[in-house]
Amino acid sequence: MSADFIANDEIVWDGDIPRLKHSRKLTRDSMNALAQCALSLPYVGVWDSELQQHIIPDPSFYGKSIGEVLLLQLANEAINGDAKARTEMLDRTMGKPKQSVDATVTTMTFNDFLEASAMDSIIDISSDYDYDYIEGV
Repeated sequence: MSADFIANDEIVWDGDIPRLKHSRKLTRDSMNALAQCALSLPYVGVWDSELQQHIIPDPSFYGKSIGEVLLLQLANEAINGDAKARTEMLDRTMGKPKQSVDATVTTMTFNDFLEASAMDSIIDISSDYDYDYIEGV
């Protein structure tokens, strides 16, 4: 899918202001198509208000798409020590690390659980007694 979803929109005039009247909702697929179209546009640089024109601040950005420039900028931030950018780059290229969870399945009745809990709470006090003292009493 490309930007063809825009073709079904109509321009409605509200006084002197043109407004788009959407004939259908944007779906996940059409949003992905729109993002692909936007990121595939050629990078024209940043607007310089003094010169009244776009300038490309980094020569390596010439001839690149917007998406390519964004990735290059993110990579540069990661290289220069930005931890968030580094994590983002690694997550996007290598995939997020898998999280593992240890799960133990036990099958017991509620009464079995209560008995096991009671047995765990019984304290062995036999080693605490001073038997010599008790025998002397």
